[in-house]
Amino acid sequence: MKLPPMKPAFTRRSSKAAYFTESKPIIRKRLRPVLYVLIVAFIAAFMTGLLVTINSDPALMPRMAYLAQWMNNVILFFTIAGLCVGVYQLNRERYRESTNWLLNTCSVSIIAQAFTNGGIGEAPIIIYPLIIMTAGFFGNPELMRNITRMCMVSLVVLYLLTVMGIEPLDISPDDPSVIHLRLDQMIYCLLIMEVCFRIVNMFVDDHGSILTRLKNDQEKLDFIANHDKLTGLPNRHSCEAHFDQLFQYSPAVPGMSHLLLFVDIDNFKNINTRFGHNGGDQALSKVASRLDDAFRDDNAIVSRIGGDEFIIMLYMKSDQIERRLDLVMKQLAEPMTIFEQTEYITCSMGVMDIKKEGSSFKEEYRKADLAMNRAKKTGKNRYCYFNQSLNDKALKNIEIGAGLHEAIKNDEFVLYYQPQIDLNSGDIIGAEALIRWVKRDGQIISPADFIPIAEKNGSIVPMTHWVIQQACIDCARWHRAGHSDLFVSVNVPSTVLAEGNLAEIIRTECSAAGIEPCYLEVELTESVILENGDHIQQQLQDIRDMGVSLAIDDFGTGYSNLSYLSRLNVQKLKVDQYFVMNLLKSNQDRTIVHAIAHIADSFGMKTVAEGVEEDLLIEPLRELRCNIGQGYLWSKPIPVLSFMGLLGQGASSQDMPEVPA
Repeated sequence: MKLPPMKPAFTRRSSKAAYFTESKPIIRKRLRPVLYVLIVAFIAAFMTGLLVTINSDPALMPRMAYLAQWMNNVILFFTIAGLCVGVYQLNRERYRESTNWLLNTCSVSIIAQAFTNGGIGEAPIIIYPLIIMTAGFFGNPELMRNITRMCMVSLVVLYLLTVMGIEPLDISPDDPSVIHLRLDQMIYCLLIMEVCFRIVNMFVDDHGSILTRLKNDQEKLDFIANHDKLTGLPNRHSCEAHFDQLFQYSPAVPGMSHLLLFVDIDNFKNINTRFGHNGGDQALSKVASRLDDAFRDDNAIVSRIGGDEFIIMLYMKSDQIERRLDLVMKQLAEPMTIFEQTEYITCSMGVMDIKKEGSSFKEEYRKADLAMNRAKKTGKNRYCYFNQSLNDKALKNIEIGAGLHEAIKNDEFVLYYQPQIDLNSGDIIGAEALIRWVKRDGQIISPADFIPIAEKNGSIVPMTHWVIQQACIDCARWHRAGHSDLFVSVNVPSTVLAEGNLAEIIRTECSAAGIEPCYLEVELTESVILENGDHIQQQLQDIRDMGVSLAIDDFGTGYSNLSYLSRLNVQKLKVDQYFVMNLLKSNQDRTIVHAIAHIADSFGMKTVAEGVEEDLLIEPLRELRCNIGQGYLWSKPIPVLSFMGLLGQGASSQDMPEVPA
């Protein structure tokens, strides 16, 4: 993709060249009226001179004077013609040629009239310096110098002619105001023109120096405004400007592709944590250098648009794309040195193959971003192409995110409950509260769709508060119905714990509903405890001191750490349903369940087996000393009224009906 080259930070130039270069807009603006005024003035002079000559009687004046009048008219005519050529050049936007015609024509005309109109007098002495100044302000250094020398040479010639006794053509003894050119006159005139030349030359030089500094400063500012300070690459603003030229400079051609690549460093937060921001800056600079080198032969535009994100735009043969991208990913994954330590840093890349002209940068950038996120979710250190399904999913997520905050206000959330069964007695001892979103039009949004979005946009905090509130209200309802030993379990994400007021929320809602905190159970994942450190653990300890039970969900699927189990006084470990469902098929999964149950028994905890869907699992779970079961064998998650109906049946684990969700 052959885009215009980036301008350097500054360009060296002479001050005079800078003046005439930067003055072009002024010349274009002022040259036209100057030409028109001169044409009108010379036409008036020509018409006046022509009338005077026609009405003159040759018999009453010297022959040479009469001839000089006609020659003067001819000179004026050709002067007008030359100025008209200058106007023509100006209309064709040939500004330099137009300026040359103006100044050369006027100079030759004035010099010629000095030879035919009585020699040097007051008018030429004024006009010569004026011509020199005009050349300095409108022309260029070479033209000003040539015109100055031409005027000075004409004075010397006039003086030499006088010395040789050759008089100007129209000198007459009857005209006392006309004088011959004397030596002192010539010297004074030469000095006047030289001083004029020097003054204009100094003005042009000084003004040009100022313009040069201003131009260099402006170019530096432009460079800073359009480039990333750390890496020197074009920034987002410059990248967007280049995108607008993409199809203009490289129109769509069969077999060629316009590509926009979105590159993001994997686990960049860990690099900053380990090495600090200076180490992160080193990593960014090295990745930027590798990207620039990797795509140098492709004439690509590599930009850093912020953080650890880079955009590459290039134009290449379609059948070479995958081979090229595979090579780039290998180059990016090569080890690099940060603070004299070898690090292995990888990147994920989203690939957008732009098919249509008129695409906007924001739209194609967004699509490449979706593809990059897909690459991260599927393992990182790879590239993924954008496809329409990614776009449809993104639009769906945007719609879900926009409706989440309103859903709480509009009371669109409901709680479903899945019973937990004592595997020895077969009695229902409690239930896990599971949130569902039922929109006003009856559409049900799966928690798998809206929970991750709620965690990202912050609506998970008021949502969890509502879940705790409603679960406490429903639990109190069960107690009033005669099931006073039942507990309710709610899932609490890390975002809510980070708020730091979970204990206060639980205390307030339990008191408002009229239940003791010991009938509320909080389910957490191992990662929530391990990643958030002592602050979260202290908050959980405060909750335990209130009597709230703690359960670790999906135990065994994360980085299990036994030390926090004893410190936090955890009551339950929930075995992930994957291990439970494969209990009869895999000895390895059976060993894992046995190990978890043994750990729980050693710490005085209970074990909850999730995902129990068939009777054949109950006896093996009892043998492995699992205490509680939860799964579709007894019931799917059901609304509160259906759950209370389930309680009223007093059904055992063998004859409880399956209630649809």
